[in-house]
Amino acid sequence: MTPAQYTSMVEMLIKATQSEKLIWEDNDGDFSTIIDGCSLLIRSSYDFSVNISTYTLKMFNKNGAEFESFSYSENIDIHEYQQLNRLYNVIRDKYYRITESENTILQNLEKMTESPLLETNNLPF
Repeated sequence: MTPAQYTSMVEMLIKATQSEKLIWEDNDGDFSTIIDGCSLLIRSSYDFSVNISTYTLKMFNKNGAEFESFSYSENIDIHEYQQLNRLYNVIRDKYYRITESENTILQNLEKMTESPLLETNNLPF
């Protein structure tokens, strides 16, 4: 896979996930999906000994054999790292319905904290 194909693939994964055309499963913080029998897995990891975050995207054929793996750290290959970070966060957002839940919470809090309108007839003057 060429670098351009890889970049295009990750962007398409992001778009398909955002539009909920691609559904991911959570496996203890790793997310996986299947596209026409081929599997993809994305993993986030953090190495506390060197304080470095890494994302890994693995691809498997229809027989379950891994044939490609892309791994990018925040201090090396920053563009690729940011792209996988974005994919991971879009997946996580859709899977856990984070944005949807945040909006529900905010909307309901706004309703709870709205000041009632003063009725002009009940003013003492």
